[in-house]
Amino acid sequence: MRVLAIVALIVAVLAGATVVTAQEATPSASPIASPVARDDTGRTVIAGSWVFVLEDSEFVAGIATSGRQTNAHGKFLVLQIRITNLSNTPHVLPGSLILTDTKGRIFELDDRATFLSMIDQDRFNIASDNLQPSIEYDFTLIFDVALDAEAFSLSSPDIASLHLIIRPTSS
Repeated sequence: MRVLAIVALIVAVLAGATVVTAQEATPSASPIASPVARDDTGRTVIAGSWVFVLEDSEFVAGIATSGRQTNAHGKFLVLQIRITNLSNTPHVLPGSLILTDTKGRIFELDDRATFLSMIDQDRFNIASDNLQPSIEYDFTLIFDVALDAEAFSLSSPDIASLHLIIRPTSS
């Protein structure tokens, strides 16, 4: 497993990515400092036996999928994220992914909007599909967040070293 992590790190560096290791990650339980100066878009984060790359993030009012419109109660935060399983066997991503904003509010994944987006894009279900070793998977994750929320930390209670800072663009 360590060899796969090293290979992933070398590939990420050669591709020009900035790499954050678990030692540089901040604990995910506390809210992020305000104002947030850093944005982890494009940064490679190795957390346990997983690699995460935040490709893009944006706020939208609604999601249109397969002729259906799904509207946020606040506003949707849409994350484009790439995940790689560094272990030697297939695994489901453990636990849940949560967002914490600068006010310390915690937001969970909007399962309905995320599922509709995955169906529309013919992508894997992050909650239930096995991710094969050493293969990159692209996911769209959608969170319904408060209208006044601006910057976030993405973390997981089950992957202690996962911590991505997100400063979305508006659309």
